[in-house]
Amino acid sequence: MLFDWFKIFNVSDFDSGLISKNYTVELEGYGEKVILVSKANILSVTFDGVMISPDMSLNENNYHYRDERAVFLKDNGDVFIGIQV
Repeated sequence: MLFDWFKIFNVSDFDSGLISKNYTVELEGYGEKVILVSKANILSVTFDGVMISPDMSLNENNYHYRDERAVFLKDNGDVFIGIQV
């Protein structure tokens, strides 16, 4: 599978105890998207109506995939979303 990948945030954004945050981002070729990130027991990312968790990926070479959307967490804490092409 091929994806267009976009860095959205770094998990350090949630170090202060933040529970959820909306990120409004311009994704080249896909337009403006609102992405909801929530952190409780695990980190969850919701975009295009699909909720997925980078905490379920094993490392930056593996991603969590659902409904033509994917997310992965790099070792440095950067979180990327992917849209299947």
